[in-house]
Amino acid sequence: MSVGSTGTAASTGANMGPPWASDAQALRRHLEELATPFEEALREYVARAGSEGVANLHDGMAFALGTDIEDPALRGKRIRPLLCLLTAEALGATARRGLPFALAIELMHNFALVHDDIQDGDVMRRGRDAAWVRHGAPHAINIGDYLLVHAFRVLTGPLSAELDAPARLRLIELIGS
Repeated sequence: MSVGSTGTAASTGANMGPPWASDAQALRRHLEELATPFEEALREYVARAGSEGVANLHDGMAFALGTDIEDPALRGKRIRPLLCLLTAEALGATARRGLPFALAIELMHNFALVHDDIQDGDVMRRGRDAAWVRHGAPHAINIGDYLLVHAFRVLTGPLSAELDAPARLRLIELIGS
């Protein structure tokens, strides 16, 4: 690769990374391709957690994450987990390998949103009542904490089974920092 007079990279036949790395339209399409399996994985995780968890906290978790919303445009952008999946691919792994951390990132982000809405008094989230408006502030605090617990559970559970112990520990440290 060489740099032209305009400061942009010009190809000399060398590998320039994934096709989406230098094409905004390709990146947009690839993000859409990653969004569907991520949403499916998130919904599956929430459903599985619901079968093992506390019913009223699980319902609040699904509500806070927006997994009960059919229209993808209303669920939130999910940019953090999608960037996590893109990063995994850019580093030579598969998006599937990055999925546990992407799920943990989304769970942790929504923990922060639930608590932030309470603190700031924001009454709307994703075009509907914020979790604290729907469930009351004390219960919404518990829902937020439940989301945070699950951010760590994802990294210690079956979804992370293919990761070795040092990798799991490092991801847990990253979530906790």
